[in-house]
Amino acid sequence: MTRTQLAPRDFDFYEEARAVVARGRAPFAPSGTDDDARVLVALADAGLLLRSAHAATMHRALNRLYDAQNRDGGWGPNPSASCPELTGRALDALGRFGLCSKQAVAARALAFLLANQDDDGGWRDARGARPVACSAAVLAGLLAVGYDITSPAARRAARVLKELQLADGSWGAAQETAEALVGLLAAGDADSAEARAGAEFLVATQRENGTWPGGARALPVAALAKYLAAVGAPGTRADGAHAPRGPKFA
Repeated sequence: MTRTQLAPRDFDFYEEARAVVARGRAPFAPSGTDDDARVLVALADAGLLLRSAHAATMHRALNRLYDAQNRDGGWGPNPSASCPELTGRALDALGRFGLCSKQAVAARALAFLLANQDDDGGWRDARGARPVACSAAVLAGLLAVGYDITSPAARRAARVLKELQLADGSWGAAQETAEALVGLLAAGDADSAEARAGAEFLVATQRENGTWPGGARALPVAALAKYLAAVGAPGTRADGAHAPRGPKFA
């Protein structure tokens, strides 16, 4: 994947989606790259990869994300502050549109991530916080660009997520639990007890109006959908293998 030269066209719908993401962003979350990456992932998941009606729009958004890569290979809230979480999100988005681990953009990002992996195997922000969000975002990014999820780096990160799980099956609030669940799925651990416990926590704590305590909605729903797609509805998975029964839905 390389930077495209297509001219922008009809960018309004993308900017509207980006504004929605920005309004729902947690106060501590970085903007800019984070918004672009999340929207691109959401649109890719919705099947709007490079359809003719939106091709130029997508290319413009991809160009903006592509150009935001810092010299050290990472992405961050500004050119002097790359961080693992945003780098993982950027790889997750770009990987949906064809970026692979052997290409220069991804190779620089992977070098940044591996150089900044913590001693325990996880990733954290510059303050040493947010290990769940950072580690999960990196795992999703690794998977998206075709990095070997059985590698020691990926397995250590998955182990960190499992070790951070609480006794009730969550990783704190619904948002963090959904992030961790997505990370475990990216690591190939859909059949793990930790992934199932996280999914069951989300099912059990959803409110009648469809949201979760704290107002979370989109990410927990997406995480549960990915979990059920990975383990299959009660019965068998898409690959024909026997699947453990998924979480019970009321």
